[in-house]
Amino acid sequence: MKTFNRILASIFCILSLACSQAFAAGDNGWVLTQHSKAFGDQYLYISTRGVKCFNPKQGIGWITQAPNWNITFFNEKTAVFYPLSSATWKKKMVQNGLIPSNINWSKVSSGSIAGLKATKYQMTNNVTNQETNSKAKWQSAIYWLADNINVPASLSQLISIASGLPASDSVPLQLSYRNQNGQSDTLLSTYHQQSCTIPDSYFYLPRSYKIAKNEVEVLMSQENKSLLNDLANDLSHDNSPVRGNSPASIISKQHPELSLDKMPNQVALPGGKTVTKEQVSNFLKQLKETR
Repeated sequence: MKTFNRILASIFCILSLACSQAFAAGDNGWVLTQHSKAFGDQYLYISTRGVKCFNPKQGIGWITQAPNWNITFFNEKTAVFYPLSSATWKKKMVQNGLIPSNINWSKVSSGSIAGLKATKYQMTNNVTNQETNSKAKWQSAIYWLADNINVPASLSQLISIASGLPASDSVPLQLSYRNQNGQSDTLLSTYHQQSCTIPDSYFYLPRSYKIAKNEVEVLMSQENKSLLNDLANDLSHDNSPVRGNSPASIISKQHPELSLDKMPNQVALPGGKTVTKEQVSNFLKQLKETR
């Protein structure tokens, strides 16, 4: 379903920091205003002490800090978080088939993105890994990486992995690709940048936040949680086809294009309920039969 595709992929990100203000102890850094295919409009805050990505509309994002550089996903609206190692998140992305992992890149030119000096890389091989989703197979791609945002290569790799992009040794600014069907898409674009001081406290969460069961629960908006709760109620009441005007029925009828391709095998819901991929699949089949 479209809802689940947005949830998995995961990831995006932040209300702009007022860089003209005086901050407590912190590092000079960068604030990038970006649009991500996976996360929507996001703000990316980068310093040598930490990184924060935040989607202001949904209130979700992720943070990481020195020296361990583990990733913590958080939801500002529901005050929950879930920590993951970068290796674990990368494995999840590969398993979901969202990003090809066997790409070869070649430097082709230099230029600028949103006023930042950048280097343009071009994909030099066709991705045919059968383990990836057929829709994710890339025939060509262009990747722009920042030249002057000076952070360790390992941190740049973490930023790209956390953002659901191919690993890179420099901070990613723009990525577009063409798949095996000739369709082109842009996964990341950067349209504004600013250099300023970022406080260390910006890379930490309030102590009042509660740990979630998994990252899916964290990255799910209140609207999506309500939808899934309604869906769980519909499924738990009986096994007969769902009729009438329940919220789940209305949403499904309004979006016949919804797909289950990116949904995990099981989604944990608030209150202890769960919905399995098989249940949702059966639910949608029943809806089609009743239309």
